[in-house]
Amino acid sequence: MSTPPPPPPQTSSLDLLNQGLNFIRQNPAATEEEQVQRYLWLDQWVHVLVQKQRLTPEMATEYWTDFDSILKSPVSTKGSLERITAKAQSKIGKNVVLYAAYQELLKNQQLEAGLKFLEGVEEDGTTDIASRAQEILKLNVFQPGVTARKIGVLLPLSGDLKSFAQEALLGIQIAGRMASSEGVEFVIEDTGTNQEQFEQAWQNLAARENVTAILGPLTAKETEWAFERAEIQRVPVLSLAAKEDLKSYGAYSIRSLLTIEDQVQALARFLATDYKSKRIGVLMPDSNYGWDVMDRATKAFEAEGLTISDVQIYPANGTDFKEQLKRMTRLDQPKLRRDELCPKDPLPEGEVAKPCVKKLADLQPAIDFDTLFLPDFADTAGLILPTLPYLKIYGVQVVGLSGMNSKKLLERAGPAAEGTIFVDSYLAASERLPNRYFKSEFLKTAGREPTRIAAEAFDVALIAIDAMARDDRNVNRDLFLDRLRRTENFDGATGKIRFDQQFLRKTAEPLVVRDQEIRSLWTR
Repeated sequence: MSTPPPPPPQTSSLDLLNQGLNFIRQNPAATEEEQVQRYLWLDQWVHVLVQKQRLTPEMATEYWTDFDSILKSPVSTKGSLERITAKAQSKIGKNVVLYAAYQELLKNQQLEAGLKFLEGVEEDGTTDIASRAQEILKLNVFQPGVTARKIGVLLPLSGDLKSFAQEALLGIQIAGRMASSEGVEFVIEDTGTNQEQFEQAWQNLAARENVTAILGPLTAKETEWAFERAEIQRVPVLSLAAKEDLKSYGAYSIRSLLTIEDQVQALARFLATDYKSKRIGVLMPDSNYGWDVMDRATKAFEAEGLTISDVQIYPANGTDFKEQLKRMTRLDQPKLRRDELCPKDPLPEGEVAKPCVKKLADLQPAIDFDTLFLPDFADTAGLILPTLPYLKIYGVQVVGLSGMNSKKLLERAGPAAEGTIFVDSYLAASERLPNRYFKSEFLKTAGREPTRIAAEAFDVALIAIDAMARDDRNVNRDLFLDRLRRTENFDGATGKIRFDQQFLRKTAEPLVVRDQEIRSLWTR
């Protein structure tokens, strides 16, 4: 357990403050008690510096970040936030904890209690918390009786993400042309290239147009902003952001995503039940994604009785994987395998010769796993796969997740990709009716194959239409949300979809590379 920092200051010695802060930054709090103590310790320092007029704008900004970091490790609870709120003295320290307390209550759907904390926020001269608090307090005006047949769309149709937004919009427009969408209007807003334009687009939909629900945004940052406002203005938001771990604030925040958790569980079930795998070797990137997958995969594999026999790590965005694969197969230290050399002297009469090699360079890979798990994307996996035959690593089943479901895998790996298995909910070549219809309409409209984001947006729009158009009456936001929660086994272009714990969840199924095409493992 880490030792708490020095006690609160009796003098304004900046050396003591910096020593304490360096300790805190390098040693995250291990308990809630340490978290509370550290926050109040820094708060008292800031209070003293303000009184002595020694707090510079640069220092204030730095300590704002420190306050925020202390509340994140460990994740603060309602109890710890209330204790800090009661004792904080500096304006910056008070504002950070008041806003965090509001967000915690908002996540627990205690909006009115959360807004009470925002009312205590004051201008501190450094942070933007006071302006954010005032904006949110002004937003807390809702007309529950408003009904409509309008669905808002928030997409960055200008700027760096324009191409992705246009793909999503095409998917939504195809859904909007279906007969089932008759009478449902899609109101489209461009989120622009800056925060001010995004906020104006949001207000146009949520307040001026009074849409029943909003599809989008695309980015993680905009989604978290929208989710917070969604709870206050009580408008369902169905985000299209691909990032997994986003802040969610309650009933009106909805994700459409095939989660890593769902993928690794589906893969583990397949390996244990269908493939009868026993031992897994892992070759993974040293990246946030790689470690995130491994955290979940370790638990999923263990739950299915699978053993991880070896883990090798390569640099993120690496292009050469021979050394890691050699270590996995005992090709890295051939001198340690001298016992596999053929004996120079003849064997005694009657003794059976063991398999051997004449020189160390002829050693074959020593493989103690039946499956090789590659938790990375198609562009990198496409470089790894040809390395296996190069090192004569045969007889191992290569598996992965949805990130490998791309033509890039085939382009980079060529014949070495044959037989690779990965799990995903979306198969571009699927002959299921929703996918065939979507693909046909997309080809007619755009003259090319659809992308995954277009298919995702198409499905989310279809589900929203289904919730709106079950009868002829206009639908208010709470009725829409109630209908959305009842979504079960919805047949979309990206697979079967159900509502579960604020997610529109998809079912991951095994896909395979066969004859240089990505196909369902269960159909030929």
